[in-house]
Amino acid sequence: SDRFPRIRIGIHDESVPKHRTVDFLLDPLQPERWAALGDTAELAAKAFLDAVHSGWSKAMSRHNKKASQDPET
Repeated sequence: SDRFPRIRIGIHDESVPKHRTVDFLLDPLQPERWAALGDTAELAAKAFLDAVHSGWSKAMSRHNKKASQDPET
């Protein structure tokens, strides 16, 4: 819905085949994924603070990018 602002948090993993996506999402989180989860939560918190300070539109255009793009620019 576009009725309220939101922060997207991606879980994409290129090593997981499309037909295994549901299992990937529902299986218990593997230990090596916990560090990535912490990093992701930190990025989401930064995006939220950016939205509060700069406005949702600017923050969404800065942070709603692929992981390979730099959200700081």
